[in-house]
Amino acid sequence: MSAGGLALPTRQPAPSSSPSRAARVLAFPLTRVVLAAFVVVLPVVVTMDLIHLALPRPMRVVWPHLLAAALCVSAYRVHVLRVEKRAVSELGRTHAGRELGRGLLVGGLLLVATVGTVAVLGRYGVNGRNDWTALLAPLAPLILVVVLEELLFRGVLFRIVEQSLGSYIALSLSAVLFGLAHLSNAAVTVLAVGNTAMAGVLFAAAFMATRRLWLPMGIHFAWNFLLDAVFSVPLSGHPSSGLLRSTLAGPDWLTGGAYGVEASVVAFAVISAASMYLVALARRRGHIVLPFWHKAQAAGRG
Repeated sequence: MSAGGLALPTRQPAPSSSPSRAARVLAFPLTRVVLAAFVVVLPVVVTMDLIHLALPRPMRVVWPHLLAAALCVSAYRVHVLRVEKRAVSELGRTHAGRELGRGLLVGGLLLVATVGTVAVLGRYGVNGRNDWTALLAPLAPLILVVVLEELLFRGVLFRIVEQSLGSYIALSLSAVLFGLAHLSNAAVTVLAVGNTAMAGVLFAAAFMATRRLWLPMGIHFAWNFLLDAVFSVPLSGHPSSGLLRSTLAGPDWLTGGAYGVEASVVAFAVISAASMYLVALARRRGHIVLPFWHKAQAAGRG
């Protein structure tokens, strides 16, 4: 009632608008994972297939893999900017060089510790070397593999699942799927899949510790490159012919057999120790994300 006795019109609350069914489906974590994975993988498949069909083999050296990797990163960035509508902080350039360098160092040390232990036990030997150009042959394909797998399993799968189910469930789920993705590799064993899953924990923990993809990319690339191009050990079941002419001899549980040292108990011990350190580092930095139900309980108490 106003001072003059006239009733003032009351402001009616705006009708609450709930998201449409389509919006809810698109916001569902599984939908987001599938959509983002499609965006990341499609440029690689299309690029490599088109180049394979259009150009003879001598003209398909090095650059197609690098082009596919660049397009893969670009597609991921566009998806995050346009669909998720946020800055692509996980590929931020500020810390890229430092974290990538540290990743290369860590991955190199882990691989040298693994192969070195097998060598000390008398199961790895060197009987010559190839031309230094053997170091260059796998370089571009390895870059593509690392970029694609890190964007797909850590940038997409781990990150999106973590937002809903928390760090530890996302860590476990992404690691298991990373291991299962290698089931079709030649000479695969149960230990090989378990070790690959543990490597998935390592890479995801490196992402958790920094909240960027540079550290896991560096670790992943250094491990693969040294194993394949330097020590000439089978890489996840794929034969290698790198700088050193090497042999593995002994029980498969120790050497990894035809799958390579990634299927050995030595690799499991080394990767597990590094994974636990990085998870602990992520916790100390306050980078652990709680699942949605814990967030709801905390909000209710607040």
